[in-house]
Amino acid sequence: MMRQPALPAGHPMRWILAAFTALMVLVCFTTKSPGLLGLCLFLGLAGIIATALAFAQERIEGNAKPEVLNAYEMKKLRDSIAKPPVEKP
Repeated sequence: MMRQPALPAGHPMRWILAAFTALMVLVCFTTKSPGLLGLCLFLGLAGIIATALAFAQERIEGNAKPEVLNAYEMKKLRDSIAKPPVEKP
């Protein structure tokens, strides 16, 4: 029996970004150093933006129609493009 992977096989980056962002926020609340606080705030905000974009990309890819047309769709497309024969009077 095969085990399920802990992270999705194709796109673990969004989960890594989410964990990194959570770590930066945690460090922001626990540090006493102003330099580290500023760095973690900057990296945390950048991480929030990157994580949101990564999750949005995954959702868009999941709902997108495949770019390859099957045989039936190709036939319908050709039929709609084909010009009807011109009748001579």
